[in-house]
Amino acid sequence: MSKLNLRLVKMRFRILSFIFLVFFIVSAVHQLAAESPHTRILFVLDASGSMKSKWENTTRMAAAKKILINLVDSLKDIRNVEIALRCYGFQNPVSAHDCKDTKLVVGFHTGNASEIIKFVEKVQPNGYTPIAYSLTQAASDFPDGNGKNVVILITDGIEECDGDPCAVSKQLQSRNIILRPYIVGIGIDEQKMKFFECVGKYYLPQNEKDLGQILSNVVSQAVNNTTVTVRLLDSKGEPTQTDAEMCFTNAKTGVVEYNFYHTMTDQGKPDTFSVDPSTIYNLQVNSNPPVYKKGISLLGAQNNVINVPAPMGYLNIKSSSLNEYYVQCIVRKAGESDIVNVQSINTFGRYLIGKYDVDILVLPRISLKNISINQDSTTALHIPESGDLELAYPNDVIGQLFVKRSNNLEFVMDINGAGTVRRAFLNLQPGNYSLVYRSKDSQTSTDTKESDFTIISGGSQSLSLR
Repeated sequence: MSKLNLRLVKMRFRILSFIFLVFFIVSAVHQLAAESPHTRILFVLDASGSMKSKWENTTRMAAAKKILINLVDSLKDIRNVEIALRCYGFQNPVSAHDCKDTKLVVGFHTGNASEIIKFVEKVQPNGYTPIAYSLTQAASDFPDGNGKNVVILITDGIEECDGDPCAVSKQLQSRNIILRPYIVGIGIDEQKMKFFECVGKYYLPQNEKDLGQILSNVVSQAVNNTTVTVRLLDSKGEPTQTDAEMCFTNAKTGVVEYNFYHTMTDQGKPDTFSVDPSTIYNLQVNSNPPVYKKGISLLGAQNNVINVPAPMGYLNIKSSSLNEYYVQCIVRKAGESDIVNVQSINTFGRYLIGKYDVDILVLPRISLKNISINQDSTTALHIPESGDLELAYPNDVIGQLFVKRSNNLEFVMDINGAGTVRRAFLNLQPGNYSLVYRSKDSQTSTDTKESDFTIISGGSQSLSLR
């Protein structure tokens, strides 16, 4: 092949490679755009009569209008963000006592920013403050489909119509219609503003500049993802622990907001996930036993790292006997009565490092105290293979089975051979036993009989109780 032809082949290869690269990048961009979730922001504007009041060097309404117009204008070209406007208190005067004076004045649709701005510019404060009813109506303002539905309420007063904004907000959140609302109060004293604690996350700007900054931050939190990384720390403080369920609950209401199963990425780092930043959370990491972290406040529009000490190790309770295959073991923290876990024999259980008491429900029960669980290591408990005991009841008998330990008789179980029960099969741990019984119908204690026997691993015994 000539040098000229070789250059042409190389040039064609480069052109084809470039075309493929461009096609790949364009496809990836379109795919990312398609996968980006929609954020729908419904602004709820208070146009009640009290918004005429002076605030700083202007009125509450004028300040709210100025900031809202700037925000809407800044949002109009952001992809995957949709906006709408509901307004209350503007249609009728205060004297009308209209508690249904609320309206979706501009709904969610493409290119509606100019409509919203036009309405905001001309609306004048007029009537009542029906916050609860407005939130109820807002539920139908959002279109169907996946995405974040956010309500931003701009108001200067509290409920005037005997509604319950707290109950309405809680209901809308529980039905996943909206995220926890943002409330921006203008000219409200802090004591009155606490009324909104149960409604959503509230902000109290002190002046017009403060109002602009707060609303910008709120919109930024609504539009941009707030993410969380939970680092489950080992005994050295390193985030090496994983594979545990994490439950995020609303710290005020106790409602479960999120359930995540802790995962590591391909790079061996804790996974990151998105959450609503407007809620204060309590976190429960469901290790054995659980670990708690309370009162977690998140910073919006950024990644929040939560460190939770949760060093864990393993407990393996083993037996070579098929008879013990389904035996359960009760695990408690050493010296405590609460059950941490019920673990089956021949399985691995994972626990926070520390001391544990283990009751193994074989016959007789084995109780082990102060068993150590260490970081990333396995503590193995070996259960001896049981033996078999066959009991025959030619006559109706009643009695009790004991194991002999240190010259003491320790209770194992009750014996009741009567009616149709003429034979019983027991799996017993190796040891020396005593069976004390009498005829069921006997009324004389001196009729008591005693049978002593020994069980060895893998062996069998037969007793006939006459």
